[in-house]
Amino acid sequence: HALKDTYKKTPTGEVVAYTASGPDGRQWTGQNPMTEQKDLHQVHFEKAVIQSSQGQSSVACHYLDQNHEPVSMTLKNQVNARPLGSAWSGNECTATNPALCTFE
Repeated sequence: HALKDTYKKTPTGEVVAYTASGPDGRQWTGQNPMTEQKDLHQVHFEKAVIQSSQGQSSVACHYLDQNHEPVSMTLKNQVNARPLGSAWSGNECTATNPALCTFE
């Protein structure tokens, strides 16, 4: 994902919010109150997880920034997301290359 980051002012301080373009014009979205803007460009992929509840699916990609702070991106409203490829174990993909963690 090409992460685009913006700072948002919240009542409790600054939060980094970020987006990346997803399939069909949808957006991956995420935020992390601990990550500094300069750290977002040096994240490394940790895992992808497909989550379902009440007929709604979302796919979350988890990263670590250079300070080992967790960063996650979520693609919401992915209808009945299904893992593709052999890198998945159930609904979790921990391949080091995020390109292996594809879904439909």
